[in-house]
Amino acid sequence: MGSASKRLGFWLVFSIVYADIGTSIFYVSGLLWGSIGDLSTLAILLSTGVFISIARKYVSISERCPDGGGVVSIATAAFPNLPAVALVGGAMISIDYFLTSAISSVSGINYLKTLLGFSGGTVLVLTLGVMALLMLLNVVGLKESATVTAVMAVAMLVVNLAIIAMTSIKLTMSGSWGLLWHNVLHPGDHATITSGALLVGYADTWLAYSGLESGAQIAGAMKMPVRKTASIGMWLVVASISFISPLLTAFSSFMLPRDVKAANTDAFISYLAQAVGGRPLMILTVVSAALLLTMACNTAIVGNYHVNLRLVSAGFLPPVLAKRNMKFGTPHFSIALSALVPMVVLILTLGDVAKLGDLYSFGLLGTLVLSSASLDVLRHREKGSRLGFGVGVFTTVCLAVAWILNMVFKWHSLAFGGTLTVVFVGMALSYRGGLLGRLNPAFEPKPATPITHQQIEQMAAAQPKAGRVLTVDEAVELQALERSTVLVALRGPSDRLLRDAAVLAKGLGQGNVYVVYVDEMPGLFFQPVDGPSSEANQVLAQAADGIQKLGLNAIPLWRISNDAAYSIADAAARLDVDALLVGTSKRSAIWTLLRGHIVKGLAEALPEKTRLFICN
Repeated sequence: MGSASKRLGFWLVFSIVYADIGTSIFYVSGLLWGSIGDLSTLAILLSTGVFISIARKYVSISERCPDGGGVVSIATAAFPNLPAVALVGGAMISIDYFLTSAISSVSGINYLKTLLGFSGGTVLVLTLGVMALLMLLNVVGLKESATVTAVMAVAMLVVNLAIIAMTSIKLTMSGSWGLLWHNVLHPGDHATITSGALLVGYADTWLAYSGLESGAQIAGAMKMPVRKTASIGMWLVVASISFISPLLTAFSSFMLPRDVKAANTDAFISYLAQAVGGRPLMILTVVSAALLLTMACNTAIVGNYHVNLRLVSAGFLPPVLAKRNMKFGTPHFSIALSALVPMVVLILTLGDVAKLGDLYSFGLLGTLVLSSASLDVLRHREKGSRLGFGVGVFTTVCLAVAWILNMVFKWHSLAFGGTLTVVFVGMALSYRGGLLGRLNPAFEPKPATPITHQQIEQMAAAQPKAGRVLTVDEAVELQALERSTVLVALRGPSDRLLRDAAVLAKGLGQGNVYVVYVDEMPGLFFQPVDGPSSEANQVLAQAADGIQKLGLNAIPLWRISNDAAYSIADAAARLDVDALLVGTSKRSAIWTLLRGHIVKGLAEALPEKTRLFICN
């Protein structure tokens, strides 16, 4: 079957999580140097041990919450009688996503600036343009490709390793390793390394590890068993980040002249690449940084609107945020909210990465603290290993210290994040409690979010809107009574396609034809729906009438998937059909780019016995 839709193996998990966490190094090294000077490398080494521990806990969270709910799901499990706790987690991860979108997008443009040399005002305008474009693309239905992310992550990894290798060669040839380590252990900006300075630095360094939550968010797309997939993928990420992040921070702090560092804190790695590898390595670094930071921005937008949908399902947010666009099937209001808030933040901060980094810490560390503490509560309740529980509690305390330090020393982070959290939680509790009942109808919470498209289909099949269609599972069960070896895939009305299918079925001596329509749900994050879209019902009803007029019976099938080609091929395999008929593609080049090439995907994914007929 098509690899894009298979459950994610550990290499793809590694790539996706590494792409999210690894992009942080592009802006964190400069932010840290601007905040604590040459102490940055020592501070980031100090936090690495805690990072390893919390990463291990996220493997357990992925295993316990395979629905991809992350902090919301683990907090719900730990505090089932206190729904407000999960709501606070949802608020903080939303704040984290808002700031991730803002800081990733502006950092990507800042890296382009090192090559193209445009002004700061142009950076802000271009960043807002990128955010607006991503919002529109997601409304149309941008198909998140794990394979593309994997390729880009590997490219970034190679570029980072090339920078490290060339810097190491240069240090060896100049005999400067001793000076480098002296600079790390005896920072020039701090004649005496005080515990206070180290604590502030330790709190700041957590920006280097932002993106951990992405591992838990994609748990629903992982191959089973989730624990093995998440564990191997996460340990690869931990090893890579623990090696690359401190080294690039140390190298850039030591190798770059002070005036260059002071003037370019937004793009340290670009100038480090130029210093050790010349213009070609700088260009490779800028291209990989700009593309991956833009992808990280889009992942944050997607992640945030799925958090919104989850909170709608829990009855905390009004159903309007889950309303899907009639044409594209995407939750356009939630997508707009997820992109417009970061755009407002960018305008208010004028795209200042340092200010964005300060605001970032509240949601990031708050999410990590709540996730870690929730897992501790569950482990205590289960009375498992005392050692494991003790290490987990120590990790939570270390994260809480970093969170508190950030709130104390960066009051604007507390003001921004705290205000948004209070407003978010207050409005959500008021809505759920019925205080906003005049504005919104009474809401009955839905069941927990399923983790596969098949489970989504099964749940949706029980809804009234699915009364006239079958899932593939139902069609398989009915094969003893009604079946066919001819399958027609429709995207819209097509009398010619139905006539061709009828002729083929009659030639085979059959009285039935399978007709399938796929509602596409782009992305890796699966969400429940209330049944087939109105377009799906309309197309299948028209097809049933058309087939009946040709003297045959139609068996209407409905599917939902992030990959229409894979979903159709899977239906063909499970129904054991001999022929699949599709129309010539009416998708524009842009639509094909966003949602994939159906015919090409089918050619790759169909069983060998199934013949593909393309009808004009």
